[in-house]
Amino acid sequence: MLFTKILISTIFLFSFISKLFTFKQFQNVFFSFGFNNNFSFIAAIFILALEILVSSLIIFKRTSIFEEVILFFLILSFFISALYSQIKRLQISCNCFGELSDEKLGKSTYPRIIFLFILLSFIFLCKIEIGITTYSFEKKFMLWFSSINIMVFYYLSKNYKKLITIRRILKT
Repeated sequence: MLFTKILISTIFLFSFISKLFTFKQFQNVFFSFGFNNNFSFIAAIFILALEILVSSLIIFKRTSIFEEVILFFLILSFFISALYSQIKRLQISCNCFGELSDEKLGKSTYPRIIFLFILLSFIFLCKIEIGITTYSFEKKFMLWFSSINIMVFYYLSKNYKKLITIRRILKT
């Protein structure tokens, strides 16, 4: 259970940091949906705030109900955005992890949304209240490190072709 919470926390912290460094591109996602610059700016700030809230609230026992509601809202908004983009045939950059992954909203984003929903369902159905203070430092470190490794593996698998191309360029 704690691993699930730490994994979600790591995913959203990773997403928050990468979007923060490429904020203008993230803001352009909302602009691509047809919103004006002011609304796009506010929406981008709002999503970033929710992501950092989920990342921090999820690991404590007393705030778990808040993180579940925020996480559900985020997953629902991701799903609606992907569905709308697919229905309208819009070519909008996902910007899920900033510039670390170059994907379009639509079919390719559904597996990630489903994965997040499964993690949320697991937390919601397993009503064992576990916080980060319950475990030893070594256990927490191991769980954080495992979560970071999963994120790195995900990034490398998504960008395998780019990495091979870079490697070939560097060899010549």
